[in-house]
Amino acid sequence: MSGAVYSNNTLENIWGSHVILRSKLWKFKIIRLSDVKAKTGLSRSTIYLRMAEGKFPQQMSLGSRAVGWINSEVIDWIEHRISESRGGVSPRGRGVT
Repeated sequence: MSGAVYSNNTLENIWGSHVILRSKLWKFKIIRLSDVKAKTGLSRSTIYLRMAEGKFPQQMSLGSRAVGWINSEVIDWIEHRISESRGGVSPRGRGVT
């Protein structure tokens, strides 16, 4: 243990930075096809069909044989679908923008 002493204000700043960092990481988290299927309830073929139609977030290359989707884009797509099915009422309590 380093023996460092932190004031409450310092701990709040460290904790606040941690929360901000975690929220940014969650926003840019990359998820794989199995996660996309689980979140959306769509099959692999439907996901790729909707991507081709421009109706689903595009995948990104992670390497020569791996792809993923940005989690926040998939979540936004889900929220938009919910909003459309509810007559323009967002699941977060806001109207469609």
